[in-house]
Amino acid sequence: MCGKFDEVNIPGWRGFMEKLNTQRTFERSKVLYLLLNSPPSNYDTIYTVLCTFVEESKKLGINTTFVTFDQPLYVKVREIVAAMGRDSQLGDVVPRLGEFHLLMSFLGSIEYIMAGSGLRELLSVIYAPLSAEKMLGHAYSRAIRGHSLVQLALAKVILQEVDLGTAEREAIKDILHNSNHNPPTFLSITTDPVINHVREKISLQLQRVEGRGPTAKLWIQYFHMVTLVKQFIQCERGGDWTTHLQVIQYMLPFFHASGHILYA
Repeated sequence: MCGKFDEVNIPGWRGFMEKLNTQRTFERSKVLYLLLNSPPSNYDTIYTVLCTFVEESKKLGINTTFVTFDQPLYVKVREIVAAMGRDSQLGDVVPRLGEFHLLMSFLGSIEYIMAGSGLRELLSVIYAPLSAEKMLGHAYSRAIRGHSLVQLALAKVILQEVDLGTAEREAIKDILHNSNHNPPTFLSITTDPVINHVREKISLQLQRVEGRGPTAKLWIQYFHMVTLVKQFIQCERGGDWTTHLQVIQYMLPFFHASGHILYA
């Protein structure tokens, strides 16, 4: 955001994230289909599937079995795993809620909380009015793009009041200019004292703007919600389990506030 504010020639958030991860090591995996001709919502079916997953994990030398289900089945999986206990065959099973539908529900929470705020009209400036309406519903890619642009516009307004020194601006520009042939790592960014100092300044400015009234507080809350969306995508694609749990924890109040009780 600081780079865009200083008009450094860099790609958008998604493009920048791709560059940031080009040097990361990874292993290819494969998807296998294990078909079971039985009603999926049946407890016996779910238990059989979980036992099969555990057996396959043991063959591969994997101690912890992560299983992902969409919300209706996820609730039943949690019941089964909890009833079996830690010392059972399913003791090392970690159920996960399907991340795509979870994120879609959170985007729906943003739409609910921001209803009547002018967000839809703002998005209609760059998208057709009907497209903007669908974006706030189920058009995932356009929603992520639209929210990122609105957040960037807010960031530019906020950064106008942040006193960034010449050394800080130059440090950010150096990182961004070198990102083509020497992409920064998450570790180098999070441990860089200059970047951390800039982050602290921006956080303080967000708090100051938030105190200017209900409208300002609503839009700063929106700013934080979009940040959670980005962090969620980042930790899901990067396999960052600790951040994943933290982001989910921060999402919970918004699910409650918007009436998305099942996902809460």
